[in-house]
Amino acid sequence: MRTIKEILNLSFKLATTSFKAKYTGLKLGVWVAVMNPLLLMFAVTFVFTRVVRLDIENFPLFALAGIFPWMFLSSALSKAVH
Repeated sequence: MRTIKEILNLSFKLATTSFKAKYTGLKLGVWVAVMNPLLLMFAVTFVFTRVVRLDIENFPLFALAGIFPWMFLSSALSKAVH
């Protein structure tokens, strides 16, 4: 039986290998992967702090904390269907 440390190590290696394979050969691929959630965070922050005027402390972090799971779920479901 594998220990939790071995499982986490294997999961990390699989994730990094998948990430490298996806963006190998693309000049802006990694930047797009990083900038996509950040640009979405800026847009959501602008709308909800300037237009709707929500008063939530550290709203950009609050938005980012919701964007990451949403993007993971969206990507996972999209890949599962194909």
